[in-house]
Amino acid sequence: MDCNYHPEEPLTISQFEVAKKTTGAHFREFLGRALRAESGENAIYRENPAEYDIEKDICCHLDLYRNDPGNPMAGQQLRTMRRFALRRYQFYLAAKIDRKLRDEFHVGRLWLAKDYTLPRVGLALSVGTLGVLGSSLHQRLDEAVKSGNGWVYASLLAAFLSVAPLIFYCNVREQIGGRAKSTVLRRTALATRISAIWTASFGLGQWALARAVPQWKMEFPQAVLTMLAVLDIGLVTQFFFARTSIADPL
Repeated sequence: MDCNYHPEEPLTISQFEVAKKTTGAHFREFLGRALRAESGENAIYRENPAEYDIEKDICCHLDLYRNDPGNPMAGQQLRTMRRFALRRYQFYLAAKIDRKLRDEFHVGRLWLAKDYTLPRVGLALSVGTLGVLGSSLHQRLDEAVKSGNGWVYASLLAAFLSVAPLIFYCNVREQIGGRAKSTVLRRTALATRISAIWTASFGLGQWALARAVPQWKMEFPQAVLTMLAVLDIGLVTQFFFARTSIADPL
């Protein structure tokens, strides 16, 4: 069966399976189309994750992307697959691609490693800081803490703590489609842990600044609520306005 089809026509499962069984340059072309969100190949992968696993197909065919004259675009193709993997929070696959990029294409280790820190979370914290300090929210949080009402503080803390995992869950689910819930939860938990490290780092910076500037005094309970609000506002802004994966490399 001829696996070629016109882009304006829907891709059938039979055409997809024929193309998927090709080898060499033909498979590279097939996989390149599958990485594009608007392609028929990508739609079939997303709609049938149990039957067709694009991450497994990439992992099993990395040997097709060698640094040789026969495929001068191999390095760029690997970078595209790496970005695809990172967007899906698939760090294991991205690390395998990184190994090839380092060993065969001499890409710097530190340059690749930075993307596993989710730098967009740092950007989100910067945006969130402007949002909190530039509004009355900072003052209201201060009033809530100073009121001494434990229930109010606990309610705010629980609400702020729930936002980041929910945003990451929605973002992971949006990126990887209908894969197993355990996969979604595992990747959500990993992203949440990384964002917690970012938030703690920003919080330490805020604490150091408060010590350096006595006029800007902030108690620990208020600092916790403020940093969580900063994270939540930044992530919500990224999720709803940037419309991209929070794990997308910068």
